[in-house]
Amino acid sequence: MASFQAIALTCWYHMPQHAPSDPQAGIWPVQAARLKTEGVRAFPTRALGLWNDLTEEVRPRGNLFQHRPARVPSESYEVRMSSDLAGVWEVALSDGVHRIEFEHGTTTGKRVIYVDGQELLRRDWMFKLVGKETFSVGKSDTKATINIDAVSGFAYEYTLEINGKSLKKYMENRSKVTSTWVLNLDGTDCRVVLEKDTMDVWCNGQNIETAGEFVDDGTETHFSLGDHNCCVKAVSSGKRRDGIIHTLLVDGTEIAECTE
Repeated sequence: MASFQAIALTCWYHMPQHAPSDPQAGIWPVQAARLKTEGVRAFPTRALGLWNDLTEEVRPRGNLFQHRPARVPSESYEVRMSSDLAGVWEVALSDGVHRIEFEHGTTTGKRVIYVDGQELLRRDWMFKLVGKETFSVGKSDTKATINIDAVSGFAYEYTLEINGKSLKKYMENRSKVTSTWVLNLDGTDCRVVLEKDTMDVWCNGQNIETAGEFVDDGTETHFSLGDHNCCVKAVSSGKRRDGIIHTLLVDGTEIAECTE
């Protein structure tokens, strides 16, 4: 299984005739339609080249990635090398990090959407090459829309919206309304997410039963992960700008919050 690294690119486009003769060569000789720096794009590190300064120059792979969404390592997806692959995004929701793939046939108008490796939508023949496709992602049926816009000639731009917002804006807002922790318990990687508005707690895609109580300095939300006692403490920061501070304790030990 090819490993993945993440890079902040909303879309990637190439014409079918540019498909490489040797996908393992480490260079993918494509010409970009247009790139925009929002969202997260995952690439198989051995199969694709890296964009240099967001231009049409393709360079061999290198250590240019700075960030990837927190993910449970046991998750894996089939690597698709279709010549019609137009965009790949990773979207962090409360029930997990979901991978969205979009194939667009620029001669047939074909549109195919995969979510976490499963085909969700297919349209084999479309006379109109531009437009949008709307679908749901995750257990909460979060609304997602892929926009297909013509740039010039045979060049197209692909952008992903979540709940009516660009992926970048959605992730910025999400960081304000959720807290995420990644930890290892008894050899199992756990991704714990707190939804601050409802105080719902998720772990590895499952909504966890909790019990809340008021304490002298704020509130405590108790739950269990296996044989471990967990608690999310919510206390006032004393500063209007910082608001409420949420801290996860597992068996009395504080866990550092991670950024997605």
